[in-house]
Formats: sequence, C-alpha cells, structure tokens
Amino acid sequence: MSIKLDETDLRIVSSLTVNPRMTITQIALNAGLSRPTVISRLERLNLEEIIDISAGLKIRNLDFFIAGLSFEIKGQKNIEILENFFSSCPRVLLFLKLLDKANFSVLIFGENPRTLRCTIECIRNSMSVEIVDVFHSESSSVYGDIFVKVFPEKNEVAPCGKSCSNCLNYIKENCIGCPKTFEYKGIL
Repeated sequence: MSIKLDETDLRIVSSLTVNPRMTITQIALNAGLSRPTVISRLERLNLEEIIDISAGLKIRNLDFFIAGLSFEIKGQKNIEILENFFSSCPRVLLFLKLLDKANFSVLIFGENPRTLRCTIECIRNSMSVEIVDVFHSESSSVYGDIFVKVFPEKNEVAPCGKSCSNCLNYIKENCIGCPKTFEYKGIL
C-alpha cells in the first residue's frame, strides 16, 4: 500500500503536532483551509491509520525506567511467537524488526529498576531467546516524549499467560506485577 501525503495533509498534521487539542476551526485557520477540508482529511488519515490521536502518560514525568533488548531469532514459527508475545505485553513501548544480526529489538519500561530487571528476566525465560544486547536508562535521561498506555481493565492472568501471584519475583516483592492484572501494585 502506497501512502501519499500532500502539503495539505502535512499542514493539518503539523497543527495537531503543535497542539493535539486544537479545534477543527483552529486547524483550518492555521493551515489556510476550510473546515470541511480539514474534517475530511482527518477522517481519511485516521481511517487509513496514518495518524493516531490518543492520550498516554509521559514516561519521563512518571520517573519510570526503560530498557532496550535486542534478539537474534531464527525460524518463522519462533518469530511469530515473539511478535505475539510483544504485541500483547503492556510493558512494551516499541517493537522493531532490524536488518542486523540482532533481527529484533524491543523497548520496555518498568516502574523501578527491580521491576525492569524482572521483566527482562521474564522475557529471557519465557521466550527462551538469546538476548544479544541490553541497555538500561533512567527516565530522566529520556529526551522527547515516550508514552505509556493505561490499562483500566484488569485480568486474573497477564497477556503472556502468567499469573503474577505464582511468580517468585512478585512474591518476593522484586516486581510489582503486570499492569493488565488485578495483582498489579503500580500506578497504572
């Protein structure tokens, strides 16, 4: 699918980038367009999933920690398992397919260093993957905005199929649990 963005689309998106709460009338004035044009363009951009207007919590302002993990995965079945695991994990901020030896990279968060380490350990153990590279960062060293989603609906079991109440790290209070479970002890 080839996506074409013209100058009009870019002016509309630029206005939203400056202020995502801008009204249609304000966008039209800023971009020099009519309200109907702005409405139809926004509907098309949203329908084609080119833009996403949503809210999230700024990781830097929450003082959360992040880590990047790189993996080398071989075999289509293993790749599909990894993709399914990371697409459902609430701690995943970004998942990338790379062109290097380490062919996948994931950016994850933890509310504190212990939870972040436990999350890395959980990934290593549950996926049986070889982690090629790991980097950790304090939230204060994050530049730009990285957003964490909020999960108001909780479940007994985490999306990965694990139960926090059966996890040794959770029992020993090294981890505060999965944000999508009832056992979660964090702010999300």
